Amino acid sequence: MKKILLVSHETKLNGAPRSLVSIAEILKSDFQLIFLLPSEDGELLEILEKHGFNYYIIKEIGYLYNRCCISRILLNIKITHAIFRLIKTQKINIIHLNTSASRFALVSALFAKIKIIWFVREYYHKPLIQLFHSVLIRFGANRIVVNSNYLKTRIAIKRTNVIYNSVMLPQSEPSSPKDSRSLLFMGRVTKDKGVDDLIEAFHLIHDHNIHLDIIGYCPDLKYYEQKLQDLNLIGCVHIHGFVEDIHNYLMKSRVVVLPSHRESFGRVLLEAFAYRRPIIATRVGGIPEIVDSTCGILIQPGDKNGLANAIRKLLDSDELTHQLGLAGYLKLTAKFSWTEYCRKVLKVHKY
Repeated sequence: MKKILLVSHETKLNGAPRSLVSIAEILKSDFQLIFLLPSEDGELLEILEKHGFNYYIIKEIGYLYNRCCISRILLNIKITHAIFRLIKTQKINIIHLNTSASRFALVSALFAKIKIIWFVREYYHKPLIQLFHSVLIRFGANRIVVNSNYLKTRIAIKRTNVIYNSVMLPQSEPSSPKDSRSLLFMGRVTKDKGVDDLIEAFHLIHDHNIHLDIIGYCPDLKYYEQKLQDLNLIGCVHIHGFVEDIHNYLMKSRVVVLPSHRESFGRVLLEAFAYRRPIIATRVGGIPEIVDSTCGILIQPGDKNGLANAIRKLLDSDELTHQLGLAGYLKLTAKFSWTEYCRKVLKVHKY
């Protein structure tokens, strides 16, 4: 049985690591899997241990993103040697790089002459940075996978496979959200994800019968707590931090909102579809490949008034909420099928 080294640049359970765990679940019957991680902290390790996956930690990887240029060069040399040794001692056949940020493992894999499968999940606004990553990916990877056609255009590599993300359906039938007055945001709590826009739009419409739940990692919690206090939204908006089990939040929500300023795909949109929740999202990146007028409302990034109006529209219409939610569920089962996703992921790794 061939061995695959699955490389993650982070141990927090953001979208990319969650997708990597899904891929591991798909591959585990056909391959021996080993994870390579940058830290022994983070919820990803708990998930791996829970599922019985093996992993190795190279702590120096976690230092790459906050050191000076010379330190990074020395760290990269040390990391390259450590990964190369891991590949050889564990007799790895394939390396799976889960994001562009996993590039630190590329040189080791090239020296070891093993197959490189690169799942690219992000893009960069600055053209030179994007060009740098595209060159690395083009000449380094044997197989390249992206999660949207938009991202394929951004990295500009013709031999790229597009495999849309997917999620499994909940075990229990989702209840109707018609009595709910709760909005839900899921993702990193940052300006780039449109959280500031969402809070300010909520301020335009809020009354004490409407609630906003924000779940996800919040790097600057004090900033957002102060913002909620300044806008008199304490008690109406709740920042919960990372939540592993999102089932209860989706069940009690009426609408899922993702007002990102950039997004290559947006896995949380599929999770909303699975629970038959309508979506309000921005017309950026790969989002329009998932959400259209049949299953949600698209607005321009940064349009706080448009966001407020879209929220009002869905809060005021049970019929529209139900119609959009059902359409999203049907779209998930047709276009983003879990069975088809599994087939494509296996095919890429078995080539």
